[in-house]
Amino acid sequence: MEMTQTLNLSNQSTQNISKRQVPTLSLGEYVSGTSLDRQRFVDGLFTGIKDYGFIILKDHGVEAALLNQAYEMLQQFFALSEVDKRKYISKFGGGQRGYTPFGTE
Repeated sequence: MEMTQTLNLSNQSTQNISKRQVPTLSLGEYVSGTSLDRQRFVDGLFTGIKDYGFIILKDHGVEAALLNQAYEMLQQFFALSEVDKRKYISKFGGGQRGYTPFGTE
């Protein structure tokens, strides 16, 4: 299953809306592909991280059951009270590890 996310971006005007697409990258093509496939992967990774902060990764080999379990755990975590979530703030993570409260990045 290939997931695609389309974002509508606007420059302060609804008349100037352009559609941009988060890159969907295949880890399988990177691992088993040609040098051109690997370069396309790296270019797409750079663009995704630079422009969106993330990418959509397919062909990674992680079982759907494990992904579903991870999503369930995330839902449980974010259902906690703010007080409980703040117990997971990392003093040394710089906002990149543990819980980061709203407005602190």
